[in-house]
Amino acid sequence: TEPKPQVWFVSQSSPKRVKVVELDKKTRMLYDRHFVFINGESYRCQGEDARVLRQLADDRRLVIPAGISSPLGALLRQWVQDGWLHPAKG
Repeated sequence: TEPKPQVWFVSQSSPKRVKVVELDKKTRMLYDRHFVFINGESYRCQGEDARVLRQLADDRRLVIPAGISSPLGALLRQWVQDGWLHPAKG
C-alpha cells in the first residue's frame, strides 16, 4: 500500500467533530484478517475497530459510528491531519 515516490499528501487541521470521512484519492487501504494497511503502514486491529476500518477500506467513505473507541477516534483524526482522509458531508 506504499504510495509511489511522487505521491504526497497535504497536511490539514482536523476538526474536533467529524461525522463522515472519505479516503483521499491517493490513499491506498487494504486489510487482512488481523491488520489494516494504509499508505505503507500497518495497524493490528480486531473486533468493532476492525469492522469499522474494513468498511472504510471497502467503501472509501465512512459515516463514523457513535461510540467508537478512543484509539480509533485518535487514529482517524491523525489520518485527517496527515491528509489521508478528508471530512465529508453526511
